[in-house]
Amino acid sequence: MTNPLVRIADLPAVAAFARERRLVSVIDNTFATPLAFRPLRHGFDLVVHSATKYLNGHNDLIAGAVMGAAARVREVKHTLDHLGGSLDPHACFLLQRGLKTLGVRFRQQCATALEIAQFLEKHRAVARVNHPGLASHPQHARARELFAYFGAMLSFELKGGVEAAERCSRGSACRCTLPAWEVPRPW
Repeated sequence: MTNPLVRIADLPAVAAFARERRLVSVIDNTFATPLAFRPLRHGFDLVVHSATKYLNGHNDLIAGAVMGAAARVREVKHTLDHLGGSLDPHACFLLQRGLKTLGVRFRQQCATALEIAQFLEKHRAVARVNHPGLASHPQHARARELFAYFGAMLSFELKGGVEAAERCSRGSACRCTLPAWEVPRPW
């Protein structure tokens, strides 16, 4: 999933293109997580995650993860060993703790993001909402085919363009603010 428009590429075609040309295919699966998309099953060689985000989920760790066939991961590890890219034991503990709750957190975040996207899509101040769970999203059908969940990332554009966005980000005269009672709650 791209940032900020949350676009979905033809991922099996990307992996096939790389394979046909003997290229190593690498995908950043941070936004989808292993719960929503399994890139190795779709032909990718390596999968990277910013473990700082969903995998950890507690805002107390900076880490990354690389997954793939053992031989490929050994090549990556060899490079990282020379650059000093390894986690200390406490960071590993924090990441393991986060992984224990990934399923419940991610499923709820996906459900909440879809509710917010549906709300914003109907809002009079919003010109466009970018979330693959919406039927209006250009790659909605592809997302339904590839992903178990649509993800928790979304973006939107206000009517009135940059000026309206600047007013909204400053909190002045923002007509798109969600009243507290309208924000879907995860609890």
